[in-house]
Amino acid sequence: MKKYANLKLIVFSLLLVAGNITYSAAPVFQAGAGANSTEAGVGNVASGESSSAVGKNNKASKYDSSALGAANTASGEYSSAVGYGNKASELHSSAVGADNTAEGNYSSAVGAKNEATKNGSSAFGNKNKASELLSSAFGANNKANGEASSAVGFGNKAEGKLSSTFGANNKAKGELSSAFGYMNEANGEDSSAFGITNITSGLHSSAFGTDNEATKNDSSAFGYQNKADGEFSSAFGANNIASKKNSSAFGAGNQANGVASSSFGAGNQANGEKSSAVGNENKASGDSSSAVGFKNKADGENSSAFGVENKASGVASSALGTGNEVNGDYSSAVGVDNAASGKSSSALGAGNEVNGDYSSAVGVDNAASGKSSSALGAGNEVNGDYSTAVGYKNKVSGNHSGAFGDPNVVTGNRSYAFGCV
Repeated sequence: MKKYANLKLIVFSLLLVAGNITYSAAPVFQAGAGANSTEAGVGNVASGESSSAVGKNNKASKYDSSALGAANTASGEYSSAVGYGNKASELHSSAVGADNTAEGNYSSAVGAKNEATKNGSSAFGNKNKASELLSSAFGANNKANGEASSAVGFGNKAEGKLSSTFGANNKAKGELSSAFGYMNEANGEDSSAFGITNITSGLHSSAFGTDNEATKNDSSAFGYQNKADGEFSSAFGANNIASKKNSSAFGAGNQANGVASSSFGAGNQANGEKSSAVGNENKASGDSSSAVGFKNKADGENSSAFGVENKASGVASSALGTGNEVNGDYSSAVGVDNAASGKSSSALGAGNEVNGDYSSAVGVDNAASGKSSSALGAGNEVNGDYSTAVGYKNKVSGNHSGAFGDPNVVTGNRSYAFGCV
């Protein structure tokens, strides 16, 4: 007992310092029921070998356990309960502060009303719960419910195995998931949600910024209010939507709704499979279509609309420039305000109109409505099939006919006019 003499003297001296304190029972300083145990204070019980109970109404019942303060219970070997109303019930467990519970081997609960209930768990702060193997909860009102999970901050929940939450009111439900910031949810396995109110649901999905959602496997949403709803999809910027597999939307207010579609810029829509919309307010609705520039529409399969307010609705059609419209399959309009509605037709220049199949109009304000007809120059009109007008304001209505110069009129079949009138 000699090695405990100094400890007994110190504790007994502390108990006698406050001479004005009254006790319902006289404080004691004595050996406890356990071998080499110590009881100091009022109503303490040290029943474990080499245990210590110091203060008021403390219990130390296992080997080398310690209960210090008031109403503490140390019932695990090498356990410690220090403060008020703490419980340390397993091997090498520690509960320090007020109303903490450490129920797992090597668990720790420090602060106020914390619970560390599984082996190797830790709860530090206020009202935290670490309820799985090797879990950790630090701060206030955090819950670490997944194995080896971590919840740090305020009101966080780490429910998946090896999940992590940092900040305030975050949730990490998926295995290996992470939620950092404020009110983020990482529900998918190995997913990450960083920032403010982001949600990840898919495997390996990521959402960074504010109000982003990545709902499918390997999807990514970065910025503000973006949605990546397709597998391997990406939405970067603000208010973008990538809704199909391998789709991408970058910029502001873009939508990539087709499989493997891409939308870049502002207010673009890529609705067709493998379609692309780049610029501002473009729409690519046809499969493998492209709309690039400003307010272009590519509705036909394999169609292209490049420039300003062009429309390409025919299969494999192309509209390049400003205000061109191509409705015919395999047709092209290049320049300003041209129209090509015939199959395999071409309109190049300004204000040209081609309605005939396999027809062409090149220049300014030409019209080619006959099949396989051609109008080159300015103000020419060809209504006959297989007919041609070259020059200025020529008119050809006969089939297999031609007018060259200006301004000639040919009405008969297989007729030609040359020169100037």
